[in-house]
Amino acid sequence: VSTNLSELMEEKLLSYGEPMASTGGRKPRSISVLAGARFAAGISVSDIELRFVAIDLKFNELAFEKTALRFSDTDAYYGEVAALFEAFLDKNSLSRQELIGVGVTIPGVVRPDTDLVEFAPTLSIQNATPSGIRSYLKYPSILINDASASGFAEWQHHGGTANMVYLSIERGVGGAILTDGVNYSGDHYRSGEFGHMCIAPGGLLCRCGRRGCLEAY
Repeated sequence: VSTNLSELMEEKLLSYGEPMASTGGRKPRSISVLAGARFAAGISVSDIELRFVAIDLKFNELAFEKTALRFSDTDAYYGEVAALFEAFLDKNSLSRQELIGVGVTIPGVVRPDTDLVEFAPTLSIQNATPSGIRSYLKYPSILINDASASGFAEWQHHGGTANMVYLSIERGVGGAILTDGVNYSGDHYRSGEFGHMCIAPGGLLCRCGRRGCLEAY
């Protein structure tokens, strides 16, 4: 244990706190994670804008920015996203050596095993692979449904409530179902797609091509 702690101290991931009250022997010292030792970043993609965020190891927000950029499933778009992300890091003096990785969120049904986006009505893409956005990034990254990522963030923010259903209302309607902090994706990665539940048979035309979806209202 001492060897492992020493290595983590040397890597500046942990630090000792103040000595605590003795219970009969040497005074113990608390050990805590250094929140600023590493950080993670997020890139949220929507049809009309990008959002960048950076958080430390204790989920504190270090920087946030949004910029107008209309989505396009092209190399030019993905290259611009990567360039804007690099500018975001520079502007906020965020060290690339301390960056754990980047989560890229897409408002659609994402197959994490293949990066295939089966369905993203607000982006007007279907059975597409916008993994080009990851190939332009120089860092470890994952592609994930935006509501699933938001649902996990809310679960973490609320102290790890055992089970939670999250409803996302933005440019579209989505959601997430978490059990014991794990996102339930369903057999076809469509769990939590509340926006495309039919609430009015034969009703308004939705961007998914069907009628009466919640998102259409």
